[in-house]
Amino acid sequence: RSPSKQHGDVTLATKVLIGFALGVGSGMFFGEMVAPVGVLGDAFIRLLQMTVLPYVVVSLIHGVGRLSYQEARRLAGRAGLLLLVIWAVALTFVLMMPLAYPAWESASQFSTSLVEPTPEMDLVELFIPANPFHSLAFGMVPAVVVFSLALGAALMGITNKQPILDGLAVVASTLSRVAQFVVRLAPIGVFAITARAAGTIDFGQLEALEVYLATYLVFWFAMAWFLPALTSALTPLSYRESMGPARDAFVTAFATGSVFVVLPLLAEHGKNLVRRCAPDSNDAPEAVDVLIPLAFTFPGPGTLMILGFVQFAAWNAGGALALEQVPGFLSAGIMTLFGSTMVAVPFMLDLLHIPADLFQLYVVSDVFTGRFGMLLAAIFVLLWSTLGACAMAGALRVHWRELGRLGVVTVALVGLGVLGVNTFFTRVV
Repeated sequence: RSPSKQHGDVTLATKVLIGFALGVGSGMFFGEMVAPVGVLGDAFIRLLQMTVLPYVVVSLIHGVGRLSYQEARRLAGRAGLLLLVIWAVALTFVLMMPLAYPAWESASQFSTSLVEPTPEMDLVELFIPANPFHSLAFGMVPAVVVFSLALGAALMGITNKQPILDGLAVVASTLSRVAQFVVRLAPIGVFAITARAAGTIDFGQLEALEVYLATYLVFWFAMAWFLPALTSALTPLSYRESMGPARDAFVTAFATGSVFVVLPLLAEHGKNLVRRCAPDSNDAPEAVDVLIPLAFTFPGPGTLMILGFVQFAAWNAGGALALEQVPGFLSAGIMTLFGSTMVAVPFMLDLLHIPADLFQLYVVSDVFTGRFGMLLAAIFVLLWSTLGACAMAGALRVHWRELGRLGVVTVALVGLGVLGVNTFFTRVV
């Protein structure tokens, strides 16, 4: 039985949607009178952020440290290459999202950060933690990730490391339980956030948010098509064979808004797919047990597409990212998204000097996009783990016809979607 439907209880997803609807209704009816309720929303966001950095440190050290040097080399050489390909496609989609935005003068709003010169990003300070405790205290997520990866790599060479790994697993499980408890408060937090947002936001911002949601769906569908199609192009598995058996896990991830709760289901589905892809390899299915937690730890396309909101926020503030900002934007975005989006988005807005008050738009939009992002994350965890295990077994074969079809259909989906959104909001709205 799905954990989202037990004993006829109202699911958490339903409660969140009810809280969202009540918040919008209260904000629209009472206006700015409900603004003080936003304190509860701020408290909820801080509670969500509370366990993020400790969990990032523990999970990365545990995930990398459990590997042997041979497994790490094979992972970096084969599964790592597949990850880079998927990242490249997802980040290309992020950079293309502003093409769908209309030329609205009403989207511009004043902020003192818009008249200040944008300083150059110090990538050395951002990624190299001279003092890891300083990085943890000030939420420097990229530096924390580098520090955690270094500890994990060092742990791989320790002989009697199992007690350390067991201890890290217990700590990670404890932090996860704290986070799951906080998530139960989501209906109250979402109500407070949306009530303040609906009571204080202007209609121009609501119209702009519609642009972001429409654009997000276009690129979400393109990526949701790309991942299974890439699997079909590199393995004997068809689209239906790779996606069909995992429907229960996908629906549960969408309903609960969490990939974590379906990782065991995804691992079993992944092993079954690997057995069909590499029937002669006895070790390949076991590789899924290593790749699944790593896939959960690394930001997938569902997470990377959140960077599209930063692009949207820059457009909504009346500006756009300069060309020289793009490398720092992408590299910092990837590293920051190892943690929670509730930490990453305000960090990126501050890094690029985009008005911080636009973060409330992200919180509102995340009620909608977050579910689709979790579904895409579940697809990524399953298929990247499957492809990585098959690659480590040497069982990948390129089907050029399928690969050509993949490219044509993906370009068509993106092109038609971008043109459609831009035309609709330019000429109709």
